[in-house]
Amino acid sequence: MATKSYCEIYIHLVWRTKYSRRILSGDLELFVHQRLREIGKELDLTPLAVNSAWDHVHSFYRWHASTAVERAVRVMKSKTAVEWNKGLRNGEHRGEELKWQVGYGAVSTWMEDMRVVQNYVDKQKEHHRDEEVWTPFEKVRFDETPEADDEAVTYLAAVSGASWDGGGRRDAG
Repeated sequence: MATKSYCEIYIHLVWRTKYSRRILSGDLELFVHQRLREIGKELDLTPLAVNSAWDHVHSFYRWHASTAVERAVRVMKSKTAVEWNKGLRNGEHRGEELKWQVGYGAVSTWMEDMRVVQNYVDKQKEHHRDEEVWTPFEKVRFDETPEADDEAVTYLAAVSGASWDGGGRRDAG
């Protein structure tokens, strides 16, 4: 007899360009948005909102229970960078080379808050202009140094109510 499962999972993802370079505009921005939607679908995710604000990207998906967050982010970051940079070399694209930071932020949300998160993602540039940003995602910068990564992980863990030991292992708080 088959078991039936009900999963209603919504995840908001954020990551920055390497060194927080402000390169997400024009053709590059449009390419990243389109590919994140397409890659999400390839991973059995339902894209609800994708947007960016110059040096970081936000995406919000209805998540499939069998898809690991870390793997999905790795695939999204890898495919967007590899494909864009290949297009630059082949003359298909013009602009900056795309490199992503190490790490990402991921927060699950309630179904009831889905519209709030969608609105926040859809209006990224306005939120930044008006300085109405969500601190955990917008204020933390993952620099390319181990010390900065440790500080950012500690901060995100504190915000989420979890703690982290020196080896990067999570201890529920």
